[in-house]
Amino acid sequence: MNIVESIKEYIGTCPYLANINDGININYLGENTVSYMIEELPREQIGKKYIDGTSLRQYCFMFVSREVCGQDVVQNIANSKFYENFAKWLELQSELNNLPVLDRGRVAQKIEALTSGYVFEKNLDKAQYKIECRLVYYQEGGKNNE
Repeated sequence: MNIVESIKEYIGTCPYLANINDGININYLGENTVSYMIEELPREQIGKKYIDGTSLRQYCFMFVSREVCGQDVVQNIANSKFYENFAKWLELQSELNNLPVLDRGRVAQKIEALTSGYVFEKNLDKAQYKIECRLVYYQEGGKNNE
């Protein structure tokens, strides 16, 4: 299983996700409300490389949803609260060392939100919300792990 698949499976366990039956897509967000996506971000992966060939790396991604949004302030607050809770959930999971399971030679160290959730795109009754996150992990050295 590659990293984005591990993250997808892991985020699918978040208790704050509504209507998870529709799943979490990768690099595609449907037009339906309450849709979720993991968007891969182009960031430097290697944070530190050690003499033995191991490295500390990061995998940056955007967690995105399409939500009902409009003049109903209660709904808009609920959307905002979801992203606040999602960020807290990631932080708690890291503290508990309940992290994504990665493939051989990689060990997750923490997963965290780097930004708060925000409205990225809005129309009359829907909005796209985003929160930037990252997974920090150790990778063993060697040709099989590059």
